[in-house]
Order: sequence, then structure tokens, then C-alpha cells
Amino acid sequence: MFDKTGTLTQGKPEVTDIISFSSLSKDEILQIVSSLEKGSEHALADAIIRYGDAHTIQTSEVKNFQAIPGKGIYGEIAKKMYYFGTRRLLEEK
Repeated sequence: MFDKTGTLTQGKPEVTDIISFSSLSKDEILQIVSSLEKGSEHALADAIIRYGDAHTIQTSEVKNFQAIPGKGIYGEIAKKMYYFGTRRLLEEK
């Protein structure tokens, strides 16, 4: 399918790039987010997991995983809490 600008649309979300705004590398960010998203049922989670798998990212065990409807997710990896979601969730945390 093509949209009005002629862009090819696949009909499902896809990760195209990762931009780091911290000292973490792209691979570190992808490892954390892929690990967290393994517990999520969100459509965007599948895209992130596929991207991580395509880049042979090893996921970590996540404890205390929680999905926050409309905001995002969080979980503990190696005794550190990580939050992934909307700007509002990140500002709250």
C-alpha cells in the first residue's frame, strides 16, 4: 500500500533506528528494551523484539514487570528499575 506521499506501507510497526540520549550504546538500549518488551502484549513490543532478534541481542531476565495502560511498561533487570513508554510516564518516574 502507498500513502499519499508514495511511501511504501507494510501494515505493521517496524523499528528503523535507535537514538541514544545517554551514555548507553544503541545495543545496550536495545538489550534493555527487548528484555522489557518480552513481557508485553503491545503491538509495538513485537516490532522491538523482532528488531532485537534480527540484531542477535541477548535478553535478560526481567522481574516485577508491569504494563501501565496508555503509558508504557517497567521492570527490574539486574536489580535496576527501567521504565519505557510515554514522556508522561518518564516525567512521573
